[in-house]
Amino acid sequence: MSVKLALLKSGEDIVADIKEARDKETKEAIWYVFKNPVRVELVPVKVKEILNEEQQQEGEDNQRELFFSPWIPLSADNEIIVPMDWVVTVVEPHEQVMKSYTERVGVDTEAPAVDPEVV
Repeated sequence: MSVKLALLKSGEDIVADIKEARDKETKEAIWYVFKNPVRVELVPVKVKEILNEEQQQEGEDNQRELFFSPWIPLSADNEIIVPMDWVVTVVEPHEQVMKSYTERVGVDTEAPAVDPEVV
């Protein structure tokens, strides 16, 4: 299991178990495989409407929380092939993102990593 955060050309942040598919002969990466992909966003936290401006605590209007949604909600597939040129970068997710993702998707990040797929 290799849960990573990918930034796509579209600007979407996707958290998934990400592997590279490689050509059998050249060993060159040819595409990514995203397993259990979800889109993650930071969204503003709604401040209680009963508070007026004077009663709000400093920084309250800037609070944000993680919001997860299905990446391709109408797909029945849980593994999706993504062309290499659509991925801007792949990074380690922040600890809270990893924790929230594994709780929502129900994956074990301690499971042994599998070698990248060879096609």
